[in-house]
Amino acid sequence: MLPTRIQRQYDLACKDPNAIVGSRFVRDPPDSTVRFTRWANTLTPEQLETQIYMSHGPTVIMPTWFCHRNVYDRHTIWELRVREIEARVLSSWEHFTIWNAGKQGRKFYRSVGVL
Repeated sequence: MLPTRIQRQYDLACKDPNAIVGSRFVRDPPDSTVRFTRWANTLTPEQLETQIYMSHGPTVIMPTWFCHRNVYDRHTIWELRVREIEARVLSSWEHFTIWNAGKQGRKFYRSVGVL
């Protein structure tokens, strides 16, 4: 791990209580999760916005990220994802089906507003 990464991320997170701060990373050992590392470290700012539609959440790159406790407590990440999906995707669909999606799918279904 880069010696100042955590401190630098923490400092940025302290400046804005609504920020979620992630970073690029280097794997150790270098040959572990090669495809994920390449994908994550080459995302453009535009891709960071569109990748919120991935099954397990927005692209806040691990292994470390920071956000203010208030952001975490408000479930802001989930709410933002649902609102963006409603505005960018569901608003143009007449119908959609959630099929056998498990726990995440049930949570999504309960979170979506009436269109």
